Amino acid sequence: MNTRNRSFRVAAASLGLATCLGLATMSGSQAVASQTTTAPAQEQEALLGCLVIVEQGEKLPTSFNRWAKVRNDCGRDIALVTVQLDYHVDPTCTPIHAGGYAVYSWLATLQENVLANYAYECPAP
Repeated sequence: MNTRNRSFRVAAASLGLATCLGLATMSGSQAVASQTTTAPAQEQEALLGCLVIVEQGEKLPTSFNRWAKVRNDCGRDIALVTVQLDYHVDPTCTPIHAGGYAVYSWLATLQENVLANYAYECPAP
């Protein structure tokens, strides 16, 4: 894997996503339960580009990963999902801003019921 890439695990088993977070870590250590969307696979795949990060925090007590919440920002409500991010957060990743939230490009295709790692290639430092 390219050393410029960063990967993360998706805690919601029905959603496979990839992103690179350049946000400053917010404080907060409360536990966050994983949730999944109820939309069909094709619809979920279409919504991937609309997911936005609404909150992220410190490492969970039971995980070496940080957590973040994402939501849909395309005019539809879907369940919040919890994304467990690797502790290596690359500040060189460029976000797209929309609606007051940081929106990141999703490079992964939807893989239902697969808990997998994906990577987002960030610009060279």
